[in-house]
Amino acid sequence: MGMRRIVLLLASIALAVIFGSGVALADSPTTKEDCKNGGYAKYGFKNQGQCIKAVNHATPADTTAPTITFTQGPENSKSYSVNEVTFAWSADEQITTKCTLRIYRPNDPGFIASRNPCDSPQRFSGLEEGQYVFELWATDGAGNESYNFVHFFIDRTAPSVDPRGGVTLGEPMGPFQDGATLHPVDERGVSVMFDPIDRTDASRPVTFECRTDAAVVGPLVNHWGECMDIRHLEGLEPGGYSYDVRATDTAGNVSVTTTHFTVAPVSPG
Repeated sequence: MGMRRIVLLLASIALAVIFGSGVALADSPTTKEDCKNGGYAKYGFKNQGQCIKAVNHATPADTTAPTITFTQGPENSKSYSVNEVTFAWSADEQITTKCTLRIYRPNDPGFIASRNPCDSPQRFSGLEEGQYVFELWATDGAGNESYNFVHFFIDRTAPSVDPRGGVTLGEPMGPFQDGATLHPVDERGVSVMFDPIDRTDASRPVTFECRTDAAVVGPLVNHWGECMDIRHLEGLEPGGYSYDVRATDTAGNVSVTTTHFTVAPVSPG
């Protein structure tokens, strides 16, 4: 029975080679894995070498690496205010995967990733702030390997804003502290300017919005509005005022800084 089966198999392989069909028998090994660990016996071969030879003749060699697509998780170069992330992926064929998530440390000369078996979806928790790289290796049944990665940031630190308030018309001149009292120099009142800056990290983008209870500012009165440039509060009459700066970084962290100040009445005389 075994010899007859071998004869039929080799005959079919010969026909496939002659006509270029590249189609394997229905009850024949299709990959080299089928021939391992004694698997060749169930196909009627005496040894693994005969089985592998039949596979090589029966099917074209697969030299195409799988294509991996991330379907869930952080995007490249984006910042996130979270302490855990989940990655999911898909491929255009059956694969086995290994992956690693590592934090980038510039002073670590090794920076070598360890490949650990993983399945989609893969969740990582307890993440500290920093720059991360998620790496994924995929291997198909023919042993072809492909690689993909995502580079992202974990940032849970809100911006630290300095409103840099300064008096343009009034006393004392120059930047003033929260709770300061400003004195007009004449009947024109006091004019104040604000030019907010982020003291946390000058390299990261921050969006500034402002609001005030000073009626002279118009659209910013008790409503948040964009204030990336210098804002002037002009002709302030005696009374108490506040100026709020709301800073939002790319990870979604938000901080609000409020400056209070008082405009004193014009001195008689």
